[in-house]
Parts: sequence; C-alpha cells; structure tokens
Amino acid sequence: MEYGIMGSVPAEFGKTTRIVFALEGARLPAGPSGPVAFSPTGSFGPHKKSNGSTPPPSSAGSKAAGQQAGQQAGQQAGQQAGQQAGQQAGQQAGQQAGQQAGQQAGQQAGQQAGQQAGQQAGQQAGQQAGQQAGQQAGQQAGQQAGQQAGQQAGQQAGQQAGMGSSSGSGSGSCSGGQCKSCGKSGSSSSSKCESCGAPKPKANSEFMGIQSEAKRVAFVLDFSQSMFGPVGGANPKLDHMLLELKRSINRMPSDQDFFIIFFDDQELPMQPERLMPASFSNKGKYFTWVDVASVGPDARGGTDPATALEKTLVTVQPDAIFLLTDGGFDEKKAIRVIQQFNSAKKTQINTICFYDAENEQVMQFIAKENGGTYRFIGPLNP
Repeated sequence: MEYGIMGSVPAEFGKTTRIVFALEGARLPAGPSGPVAFSPTGSFGPHKKSNGSTPPPSSAGSKAAGQQAGQQAGQQAGQQAGQQAGQQAGQQAGQQAGQQAGQQAGQQAGQQAGQQAGQQAGQQAGQQAGQQAGQQAGQQAGQQAGQQAGQQAGQQAGQQAGMGSSSGSGSGSCSGGQCKSCGKSGSSSSSKCESCGAPKPKANSEFMGIQSEAKRVAFVLDFSQSMFGPVGGANPKLDHMLLELKRSINRMPSDQDFFIIFFDDQELPMQPERLMPASFSNKGKYFTWVDVASVGPDARGGTDPATALEKTLVTVQPDAIFLLTDGGFDEKKAIRVIQQFNSAKKTQINTICFYDAENEQVMQFIAKENGGTYRFIGPLNP
C-alpha cells in the first residue's frame, strides 16, 4: 500500500505500511482505495486514478499561464479604458470645436448683416437728406430769384415809364396807340382819348411800355451782332430786351397766345412756328429757349427784319406785332414785305427803336401805317 504524505504519518499506519514521500502534486502509487494525496496542511485522502491524460502543470507553468492571462486581461482592460477615454476626449474636443466654429460663424454673419443693414440705412438716410436739402435749396433759390427778378423788373419799368414820357414828347411820338374813334394818338396813362374823349379799350398786352388790346401777340426782335457786347463780356442791351420780353409774357393770362422770333440777317423762330398759349408750362419752356438762344454763336449777321416779318405775317398771323431793332436796316425791303402781306391791316404793328434812334422815322411810319405805336427806349440808368 502506497501513500503520498506531506508532514507527519498517522499512527494508525503500521510498520508494514510502505510510506512514499512525495512533493505536492506528485504521482503516487495506488493504495487500497487509490493513491492517497496529502494536502500541505497534513490532511490526506485518496488520490484519483490517472486516466492517461496530461498531468497537471507545475507551479512554474501555472505562473506563466497566469502572467499571460493577466497580461491579456490587462491589455483588454487597457484597450477598453483607452478607447473609452479617447471617445470621451474626442467628443469633448468635437463639441468645443463645434461651439467655437458656431460662435465664430455667428459673429461673422452678425457683423456682415449689421454692416449691410447699416450701409443700406445710411444710403437711404443720405438720399432722403439730399433730396430734402435739394428741395429746400431749390425753393429758396427760386424765391430769391423771383424776388430779385420782380425788383429789377419793377425798377426798370419805373425807369422806362419816366423815360417814355420824356422821349415821347421830345420826338413827337405817342405810346398810347391810335384811337379807333378819331384816329389820333394819345398818352398811354390816360383812360380816355385826349383828342375826342372816347374811352380806350382795356390793354391785354404790354411791351416796353406800349400797350395793346390784342390777345394774340408776336415779338419780332433784333438779335444782330450789335445787340451783343464783346465776347466774354456783359450784354446789357441784350439782357434788358430779354428781361422785358419775359416780363411781358409772364403778365399774360393763360387765354392769351404768344410767338417769339429773333432775327439778324436770318430768322430764328421758336418751335413750333405758331402761337402758343401763355400757360405756366409754356412760359417756362420758352423762357429757357430764349436763354439758350442768347448764348449762340459769337459771330452774328447784320440787321434785316424783312424775312422775320414775312414769316410772322404769313405763317403765324397774330393780332399784333412788337418789332424791336437797335439800328439801321433795309427799310424799303421791310416796308415792301409789310405792305404785301398786311395790306388789309389785320395785324397791328408796334415799333421800338432800342438804344439807337437811327431809323426812327421809318419805325414811326411803319407803326402809323399799321395801327400801332412807336417808342424809343434808351439805356437804363446805371
């Protein structure tokens, strides 16, 4: 009978019992009930019979296996912990980066939107302010220009009225026109004919102090070189004539008609070549045309009113003409045109010698033969 023991031998075993000492885990021969294995504490028991399989590993092998298992478990645990930590760190970093990117994008978008809104608001405010300022400036300029023009026109009218009375008496002319009752001329300041006492009709038109009851009026005006001052200098004569022209038309009510034609050795009529109502818009339109025409070429021709008179009498056919010139012209040619195209005396022709009385006798004759009034207008007082 064989036993494997670790420590002391129990007393019940006799001398005949063969004792086999072996280390822990050693293979023992079988006893009555199989091999006996003793624990390190001295306990013992039957040892299971071997079935031919690989014997249990030694303690060194067990350590090596444990180390491998521990390493594998540690690696897996480390990998899992590392993965979790990496995931958490990545999530946090991604969130932070996303927040920062979102904040930056929001700030940029807000700045751009604010700049655009500010620019638009500034442009609109600037446009509105500019329009308002322009309107105010235009109104003020218009008021000032109107006041100045009115003052100048009033002063010139007063001066011309004073000069007209003296020049009329000195030259034997009259500014009142011919009386339809007796055919004699009288003063324009009187409401009755000084010769026969017949009442005078109410004047509808007035130019250079000459009044007319005509409602369809044409202005035939000298635009020759002598009406202009030196190149680049002042034009007091021309400015005087144009101021009186505008003043005369501006006084017309809207139911009157007017026509303007300038002449030197050719004619320059307004367009269209017909009488136009004295409406507010027409006055402004043709005042502008007059201003543009007065800044024409520096070199102009001589004085020849014949073609301008012919166009006015034949094409326009007004009730009255105001003919103004500042110098001599071919009087025979002009008289022949008038006698040919106004033989029925349907158009009254009023004449003005302007700053120069060289052709005064011819102008007086034309006015007398065509039911009009002659007048000399001298330079304005400085």
